Amino acid sequence: MKLTPRSPLLLIAVAAMTLLSFTVRSADNPSFDCKKKLNKVEGLICSNPTLAQLDKTLADTYPQTLNAADQASRAKIQASQKQWLQARAGICIAPQSWQGLFKQPISDNPQRCLQDLYSLRIDELKHGKVDEFPVYWQAQSKTAYSITGDILLANTSILLAGAKPLHLSFVKRLDQTRAMGDGDFDSADNLSLYKVEGAEATPLISGNYLCDEKTKPSFIVTAASQDAKQLSIAVFSGAQAPEWKKSYLENTLTLCGTYGYSR
Repeated sequence: MKLTPRSPLLLIAVAAMTLLSFTVRSADNPSFDCKKKLNKVEGLICSNPTLAQLDKTLADTYPQTLNAADQASRAKIQASQKQWLQARAGICIAPQSWQGLFKQPISDNPQRCLQDLYSLRIDELKHGKVDEFPVYWQAQSKTAYSITGDILLANTSILLAGAKPLHLSFVKRLDQTRAMGDGDFDSADNLSLYKVEGAEATPLISGNYLCDEKTKPSFIVTAASQDAKQLSIAVFSGAQAPEWKKSYLENTLTLCGTYGYSR
């Protein structure tokens, strides 16, 4: 039978091929439009079919996990997912810096790192084991740029670029007094004191230290802005907790340094 341009069989064949082509393209598409202006992570995802599929799977899995959770768990999952999305770029730009965050290794290759990160996240969501994900903060002050680099901060730990995590235990909230004489600290909405557990004097960027090569950090004060977009950290040495008073801070020798971050 000869097929003409108007033949029903030819039209059906063309329609089937078009549908198949659309289905294949859809399967490779991530959860967002690759034609828009892309950030670095989105560019990596759009250029890699495996990553695109993982992104789509995560986008499908997240609302399913959310719908299956109770009200209290739902808020925790939402906060964790937001923090995960913010952190993924920084983690996979320098993945070797964040190995201590994960129970299994992640790759040093940015695309492979994202694949590992997505696979771990999808598994967590499917099994309902979603903990608070550390918040990724970008170095803002000169001291942060030259010593710590970008950091990941959670309730019980802080990860500095290229170092093992520092484990923290909460001590107390601090009064919002203008004790530091520093605008970022004095205008902060939330000041907290943490004890650093079992820390060592660890070399960071360019061989610099939080305190110095012979002095380990003992306490950390975190100060978050009201809009939660700015973070300042003060690091102290010594066995005794620092006092958040102007007279103390102006005279103490235990203040190692202050560091500023943003997100």
